[in-house]
Parts: sequence; C-alpha cells; structure tokens
Amino acid sequence: MGVQADAGIVRLGRELRVGSSFNPEEPGVGGPSVCEWAQVHSRAPYLGKQDRLVAFISELSCEEIHRLHRTLRKQSVSKVAGKPMTSDRILVTGGTGFIGQHLVDQLLAEGAPVRVLTRRSRPLAENWTSVEIAVGDLRNASSLGAGVQGCGLVYHLAGELRDPAQLQATNIEGTQHLLTACQASPVERVVILSSVGVMGLRKPGPASEETACHPRNAYEKSKYAAEQLALAWSARTDIPVTVLRPTIVFGEGTRAYGDSMLSAIKAIQSGHFAIFDEKAIANYVYVGDVVAACRRAAHARATGVFIVSDSCLLTEFVAAVGDALGTPAPVRVVPLSIGYAVAFCMPALERLLPSSYPRLTVARVRALSNRTRYCSVQIGSALNWHPAFGYRLGLQRTVSWYRQSGLLGGES
Repeated sequence: MGVQADAGIVRLGRELRVGSSFNPEEPGVGGPSVCEWAQVHSRAPYLGKQDRLVAFISELSCEEIHRLHRTLRKQSVSKVAGKPMTSDRILVTGGTGFIGQHLVDQLLAEGAPVRVLTRRSRPLAENWTSVEIAVGDLRNASSLGAGVQGCGLVYHLAGELRDPAQLQATNIEGTQHLLTACQASPVERVVILSSVGVMGLRKPGPASEETACHPRNAYEKSKYAAEQLALAWSARTDIPVTVLRPTIVFGEGTRAYGDSMLSAIKAIQSGHFAIFDEKAIANYVYVGDVVAACRRAAHARATGVFIVSDSCLLTEFVAAVGDALGTPAPVRVVPLSIGYAVAFCMPALERLLPSSYPRLTVARVRALSNRTRYCSVQIGSALNWHPAFGYRLGLQRTVSWYRQSGLLGGES
C-alpha cells in the first residue's frame, strides 16, 4: 500500500483508540458517518472490531484512507469543541516562564491535571505539588514523546528569545518536533503562543490578522516560520491548531530577560517619563487576559490566528499607571526630534547621569511614538474573548506586586 497509506492507517488507528471522541454512526462536520461512507463506497460495514477494522482499512486506496481520516478527525473535533476532551491531561511547554506560570496557576485553579515540559528537573512553586514534570528538550525530538503521551491538549509557550544560534533549533525545528510527537499520541488540540512581532509593523493605523506579515529580525522570522509550519501541519493532520499573537504582556512575576514595564513605571513614578507623540498607541495586554485567551482557544470551535491586545492611547496608559501608583502622571510632551537627538547622544551622556536615571534609546523613542494599533476584534467574535481584567486593573495588580516584592517604592 505504500508509505503514505501505512501512515494513514497509523493515524486512523490512533483516532479509533481515542474511543469516545467520535461515533462511527454519526455524521462528521460536512461529511458522512463512517458507516455511510463505507456503504457508499461498497466497503465492509464498520463494526468496531479490530479484525474487521483492519480488513476494512486494508482495502482502501491511499486517497480513500486520507479522506476517511479527515472524516474521523472532523467528528472528533465536533464532539470535543466546548466540552471536556477525551484525555483531560494538559501539557504546557514554557510552563516555568512568565506567562507559563500564570497559565499553570489557572489550570490548577480549575482542577486540571497539568504536565510541564522542562529541559531539566527543577524546584517548582509551592502550590504546584500536583504538577507532573516531563524532562525534555524541544531541540531533541526523541525526548518529547513521553511528555506528550496521554495529553489531550498541548499549550506551546516555550521559545528562544535572545540566542541567535538557537532560534532555528528551538523555535522552528523544536515546534516541528513537538507537533510530530503530538501526531503520534491522542492530542486533540494545540494552542501556540506567538507574538504580534511577527507582523513587523511600523506603519500607523489599525492592524488585524489579515494584515500582511513582514518580520524583520531573526526572532520574528523564526516565530513566523513556526506559525506557518504549525498551520500547515494542522491542515495536513486535521488536528486543530490555534495561534495567539499577544502584544506586549505585563503583569505580576519576574522575567528571564529584564522587565521593561518595571522600568517604565519607575520612570513615570520619578517624573522622568516623557510623551513624544500624543497620538502614540500603547499596545499592551495584561497577563491574566492572555491566560484567559489561552483557555478560550482550547475550547472554541474556531481555529487559526488571533491577535490578543488591549491597546489604548499611550497617554491613557500612562495616566492609568499614575492612578495605580497614586501619583500624578507626566503630562509634558517633548518633540519627537528632540527625543531622537537625546537617544543618539545618550552613550556620551551616561557618564554624567546618575545610575538611577532612565536611559533613552532610539528603539525606546520609536516604541513610544508608535501609532500602530493591534486590533483584537476577531478573537472577540470567534472565541468570545474580551479583556476581563483590562489594562487599568492589570496595572493596579502589577504595581501592587512590584511593591510587595520590594522592586518598587511607595505604599503596597
């Protein structure tokens, strides 16, 4: 029958082992039931017994095998959408990262059985006593099978941010390795966390999921490539994949590579923050709202790519920071040309400035004068997601956490 047909049989067998995720007597989404399909094509009726199943499949052509697999997968998806999955165990890659920790906390609060994939066994949070650890490395395909096995849902949050030598191996090849492992197990849905950075936009105006992507740096290109291979894999295997593109995520918790939000809040608190463009947009979203989007994506019927954003005018965001701090927000507006001039001269001025004085960079000036607004209309309509916390409450919670952690002065 050939390699492709053999692969089709493997996929069919995996579908049938899932058990209750479909009924061969029921029609699929836009397609016939397995029994109807077999009768129309003059095949042996499906009786659910292993010997008859093998005989039935062995008569199919390669094309027929793939058609039947798609029918079974569609039935499985139609039953799972909005309901508990056949396997309720959830795998989280990147679970020890900033967003990942919040996601795991939410899953535990829901009573879900959680497994975290990590490169090395490490001490976990005190409230993670029920979390199962799977040691594996995205760069090593053979290390991922055990972590994926028995999981109905996979959240893929892990990724390389800084090391150029590891971007390809981790973000692109690592995603492919994970998806291959998912295909060999009863995984029913995959949710991938990407970034609006893959869109590579600097033009003013609204940006949506239909806006063409032009990633600029190596990180953005690797994340975009990972998105595309995941969506292509989903179309090929009929395993649903949802890609979430959040804007800049802030909230309680430490980051592995510095905290730009803490730096901005300190600048606002000290009065050293300046507005370079009154029409600039703040493209932020609170981590609690990102977690809620992840949970929505796991149970919604819709798949594809969705922007997760809670954008507003930068002046409004700065005012909300001031409210959270209990201090007046900066109101002075500095011409953009002066901002760039100071940023260019900053390396020479550093020796004259106190260490506590915020450093201004060209990239920072560009970000503070950005007029691109990332829109989250589609995720609202397709997944019924809306920022339940919102940036104002998110900032209050974040400032409170910074103060309780001793990272920010003032009353906690």
